[in-house]
Amino acid sequence: MRFLLLALLFTTTLHAQQTMHVWAKSGLTVRAAGDAEAEKIGKLNHGTQVELTGEYGEQLLLPTYAAFDIDFYDEAVTSDAWSMLDHYVEVKYEGGTGWVYAGFLSRFDPPSIVNGEPDLFAWLESIGGRPDTSNFESRDQAYYQERYLYSYRDGLTCTMEQGEGYGATSYVFPFASLNEGFLIADQFFGTTKYLREAREDESGETFYILEVPSNQALIFHAEMSAIEIRVVGTTLIIVSSGGC
Repeated sequence: MRFLLLALLFTTTLHAQQTMHVWAKSGLTVRAAGDAEAEKIGKLNHGTQVELTGEYGEQLLLPTYAAFDIDFYDEAVTSDAWSMLDHYVEVKYEGGTGWVYAGFLSRFDPPSIVNGEPDLFAWLESIGGRPDTSNFESRDQAYYQERYLYSYRDGLTCTMEQGEGYGATSYVFPFASLNEGFLIADQFFGTTKYLREAREDESGETFYILEVPSNQALIFHAEMSAIEIRVVGTTLIIVSSGGC
């Protein structure tokens, strides 16, 4: 029992000291207390590093995507609504202490904001180091396949399968949330941009509609491709797939 108590105390202390990074592209508002109505006392830029104090405030359901109806490749469908769910947390940052909405925080350092989508594999190396690579190549009379497994530090992995006319890549992030999956997909796959284009009827060759099959999954559908974000237990999995 004494050992369990010590372990719990250690876990709590470790969590309280956890370093996080701001992913909000336009910056993250700092408030004087842990609720959405508290006084605004500052803003943290994208990429700012903060330290959690371990104090939690209000839990807030933040509307993120609105539902809309669309003619999706000759079929009338509804793109689902989705709201981010997280707490206000107290953080320490250079220059002070305040409260921010945790849905836009991640332990992963975000990529620099660039025109277009940044390089996902370069970012994976920046947070997980140079990967060990395994190649599982196969060929038979019917088709040719290439399969790769990239293993990074801290349990991050990427598996890639490519064949004639199709491909799929899976990214695995241990101890990451659905909100972090949303942030990663938005940065690297332009999901918010293409969903907005569909809603505003300004779609070009690429746009998405959203399916929310559960409170731990988001699926962005295009005509012949999809971005699927799921949390299984404590593991975040993002799958990018498509064909022609």
